[in-house]
Amino acid sequence: MAALLRAPKFLALLVTIACTCVPVSLALTRMTAISVNGGPFITNSTRLPPNTSPVTDVTSPNIACNVGGTTPAPAVTVISAGSNLTALWIPDTHVGPNIVYVAKVTGNILTTTNLQGLRWIKARIVDPTKGPTPGGWSAPLPNGEYSFLIPTRLACGQYFLRIESIGFHAASSIGGAQFFLSCVQIDITGGGGGYPVGTGILLPGGYTGTDPGIVFNPYTTPYPTSYPFPGGPTWPDGKRMFSSLY
Repeated sequence: MAALLRAPKFLALLVTIACTCVPVSLALTRMTAISVNGGPFITNSTRLPPNTSPVTDVTSPNIACNVGGTTPAPAVTVISAGSNLTALWIPDTHVGPNIVYVAKVTGNILTTTNLQGLRWIKARIVDPTKGPTPGGWSAPLPNGEYSFLIPTRLACGQYFLRIESIGFHAASSIGGAQFFLSCVQIDITGGGGGYPVGTGILLPGGYTGTDPGIVFNPYTTPYPTSYPFPGGPTWPDGKRMFSSLY
């Protein structure tokens, strides 16, 4: 009888050990809106995914703009080159990098449903946070916000703005990385310097399941001190928000 009475404490100890040793995701998320230069959050230009589940197959067409990403949003957000944007996420606790891409659209973005052939250029990057600590995003804020700058040299025109964070809690093996992303329909004004035609990556195509920045374990000790971003080079006046992981 005494052994039976002690069993719950023993089981609780096992659960505590398991939770301590195995990194887990505490929540799922999606990016729902953007704010321009501190203004109100705009929701009607985001091609909103239907739920908070991640994309896990880098060969899927959904890696471009998520599930439902081929369905146009009703509006386009006009943004001046060099503006400060804030992306609004459902708050989460993933460890992983933030990566922002732009892809120029020919024609009317409001009627663009075919994302194949778009060239995605990496505009901004932010390193992952320290592995086992809570707080999650590489720019961890309790309200789920993540801010970044639009490159000042980006040419005028309509673009998809692809905002992504990769969850690393299971990324130590192939197929374990989780891609949370949304695409926003934007129109850049006041830009300059052009758009590097023929550069950028295809999605799908630009990520592989074995890329060092996709198969990555931030929980090893000693902790890794650098992170190899997937997705090709960063825009010339883009910047890495932190010089190393920690």
